[in-house]
Amino acid sequence: MSRKDEKIKRQNTTIDTLWEKTRDQEKQLAEEKRTLAKDKREFEEDKTKMEKDKATAAKRLQVHSRAVNAVALSLLASASGDKTFRLWDAARA
Repeated sequence: MSRKDEKIKRQNTTIDTLWEKTRDQEKQLAEEKRTLAKDKREFEEDKTKMEKDKATAAKRLQVHSRAVNAVALSLLASASGDKTFRLWDAARA
C-alpha cells in the first residue's frame, strides 16, 4: 500500500470516528431533550395543582368573618443546584 493510500485510510478512519461521536452526541442530546420536556410537563402539572390548592385555600380563608390568626401549611418545596425540585408533604416529613 502506498503512502498516499495509507494517508487516505487514516483520514477515512478519523472521519468515521468523528461521525460516530457526532451520532452518539446527537442521541445523548435527544435523550436530554426528552428528559427536559418530561420535567417541564411535571413542573407545569405541579404548578397547576399548587395554583388550584392556593385558590381553594384563599376561598376557605374568605369564609372567616374576622381576621385569620394562623395558617398551617402542609406542603413544602425545595430546589437544588442540580436543577431539581421536590414537593414535600410536611405532615409526613
